[in-house]
Amino acid sequence: MFAKFRAGILTASLVAGSLAVPMAAGAQETDSPPAATQGRFQGIVMETITTTIGVSQGDVMSQVRTGGTIAGLAVDNGSSGQAVVDALMVVLEDRLAVALIDGKIDEPKAEEIRTDRLVRFTTLVFETHDGPDDGRLGNPGIHRGEFRRLLMDTVQEVLSVNQGQLVSHIRTGGTLAELAEENGSSGPELEVALVSAVDARLDQAVADGDIDEERAADLLEKATARIAEVVYKMYLPGNGR
Repeated sequence: MFAKFRAGILTASLVAGSLAVPMAAGAQETDSPPAATQGRFQGIVMETITTTIGVSQGDVMSQVRTGGTIAGLAVDNGSSGQAVVDALMVVLEDRLAVALIDGKIDEPKAEEIRTDRLVRFTTLVFETHDGPDDGRLGNPGIHRGEFRRLLMDTVQEVLSVNQGQLVSHIRTGGTLAELAEENGSSGPELEVALVSAVDARLDQAVADGDIDEERAADLLEKATARIAEVVYKMYLPGNGR
């Protein structure tokens, strides 16, 4: 039901993660930046898109939700899809330049990343995005308590950890993105799983007649923003978590 809306948000998150560069030789290679900075780079991708086109984040989400492309939105606002891709590549080049100076990658690796990201950015901007057929997860978790429970259950399932391990990690100042990395996943992948879980609950709520589609879309947008914060933010004792 919200496949295109969901896919647009999740694709943006994954492409944002693709701005990352690998670590230096000899260290564990990763395609994600440190957990503490991942959320910031996700914001850069959306910011680059909105700034280049001259629209708001809501405009971008609405365009994708209704089956349109970011390129189409750009044309409607006097820009072009290629201009958006070029702007995203400029952001990537800035990151690659720093990584090259710091010795984290060499030029052949930088060129490999450029080629890969160009394909990803082009797909993001010029194609519509149909989401996966997610399974339902039971009754809708709409109020705050059930929302938290849903997130906790999904984190444990995706990362194969128990509640004790999850709580212990958070209490010691770790982020969920770091826990994901430690368990063979990543922050962006965990975000995808969490948003998909919430989306499935909202789909079920609509099917059951508990909420309408407009309300579900609004809740999904708010949940997506909240999940991005939850995954990358450090919660120390006393933060109310």
